[in-house]
Amino acid sequence: MSHKRDSIRNRLINNNVGICFLLETKKNNYCDSFIRNLWNIAAVKWAFLESIGKSGGIIAMWENSIFEVNFVEFGGAVDQPMWHAYSLFF
Repeated sequence: MSHKRDSIRNRLINNNVGICFLLETKKNNYCDSFIRNLWNIAAVKWAFLESIGKSGGIIAMWENSIFEVNFVEFGGAVDQPMWHAYSLFF
């Protein structure tokens, strides 16, 4: 695992995070095993907006035992991204 992923993983675990957004991921795909390895909990859910070439990319991750998200929408201008979660329950 890379240094960046180790750093993110440690922060997620050590700070009792319930929801996390990563910007400028520069990736255009993810899989469940990558996310579960990054955030070592079984109840993690996620959504992402793929990068365009080597720029952009957003990933939203949340602990499903704390937040229930029924729909995720990414949008907005390139320089002002927005994230909407519908039916968000605590």
